[in-house]
Amino acid sequence: MRLATKIILTIILAVIAIGLLMGQFWDLLFSPFAAAEKGATDPYNITKVRPQSKYTVNIINTKMKFNSQTINRYVYSNSQNVIYPAGQPIVLAAGKRVTVNVKNASGTATNVHWHGLTIPNNMDGALDKIDNGSSKTFVFTPTETGTYWYHSHYRPVETQVGKGMFGPLVVKSAVDDKYNLDELLILSDLPNGYSGMMGSHADTNLVNGQLVPPALQLKGGQLGQLRFINASADNSKTVKLPFSVKVTHKDGYALAKPYSTHTLKLYPGQRIDVEVALAGTENRHYQILDGSVKISLDYIGNHIKKGKSLFTPAKASPVDQALLEKTPDFTLALAGNMNGWTINGQVYPNLPTMQVKVGQTYKVRFTSPDGMMSYDHPMHIHGAHFQVIAVDGRATNDETWYDTYPMKAGKTTDIAVKFDLPGVWVVHCHILGHEDAGMMTSFTAN
Repeated sequence: MRLATKIILTIILAVIAIGLLMGQFWDLLFSPFAAAEKGATDPYNITKVRPQSKYTVNIINTKMKFNSQTINRYVYSNSQNVIYPAGQPIVLAAGKRVTVNVKNASGTATNVHWHGLTIPNNMDGALDKIDNGSSKTFVFTPTETGTYWYHSHYRPVETQVGKGMFGPLVVKSAVDDKYNLDELLILSDLPNGYSGMMGSHADTNLVNGQLVPPALQLKGGQLGQLRFINASADNSKTVKLPFSVKVTHKDGYALAKPYSTHTLKLYPGQRIDVEVALAGTENRHYQILDGSVKISLDYIGNHIKKGKSLFTPAKASPVDQALLEKTPDFTLALAGNMNGWTINGQVYPNLPTMQVKVGQTYKVRFTSPDGMMSYDHPMHIHGAHFQVIAVDGRATNDETWYDTYPMKAGKTTDIAVKFDLPGVWVVHCHILGHEDAGMMTSFTAN
């Protein structure tokens, strides 16, 4: 009997051990970020990461250390509560349905908005409420490839996003995996002294949620793709590069006219993708600067020629000239006063929604005064991308499609926008302190 008992116990222990090993094996096989989950240093390197059809996002409250200080931060984690310092990366495939189960264990009510994605209105998330301890399952099919992100849209939005309720989202194209390096660079910040007020008081820059992000590496003749996301609650970001890059995408959409530059300006909510091709001097150490944070890129080798670009420009999409002469369908006057940050003198939700028809293009005029309360207001429209067709009455000839664009102080900016899906779609300033203080309204598309 004793021998039989020992044999049975041995078998049970063996089965448990095999189960644990198999669990680790399947995790490694099926999790696109398995390396990150096992302790890899850079979960935001998505080079050749496979798109997935199911994700779990656990919103948690944790402590993170910055230099000698430990502060409370929210994190968009995964089912295993791995601490992703700038949120769990979500990688999807265009045309493939995805299911994302969001579980709120943050200690406060919140919601999740899928910034830049054109998806059914009941999946947009902006007007939801997910109580602490509750969950919501999102099911949608992304239609456009590109760089997007997801974040809280629950008031106070400035506080929730400023303390970490955000993460990157990429819808991969067939060409993306041909790059030797495909890196997400999420720009955000910490409040002054790492504690206290958010907003314009945030003065400590983070890249990928860190003061010192992991170094990047590119060999001679190779091509890299860098995806910049400004996830700051309130602050614009200026990125200075020690080499020329080709700007290929803005707000997820490919440009019809790519261009080269050494400097990138991103307003809150905006994304810019660039292509990097290096050649020449052997073994150079470069530093990409975002304020006080240095992003290291090591160039290895001595290659005479740069790698050939993989980017295919978008088809031309010239602005309808008739729109330039048309009287605006809607005018939105942006301003700050004792009542808060207003649109047409009203704070959200006091301004009536703008009624539009699905599939019809509208001309919308934004004005932003110059003066003591002047700001460049980066206005974000949910459920649509738009073109900036004129500034101060002069045609821009800009074929770029945006979902977030700065309405400059002292300027009148005209855009052309079309909604392809019905629903209530909010439009607001992505300086989130301004949104919280009332600078938001909506379109209702039928």
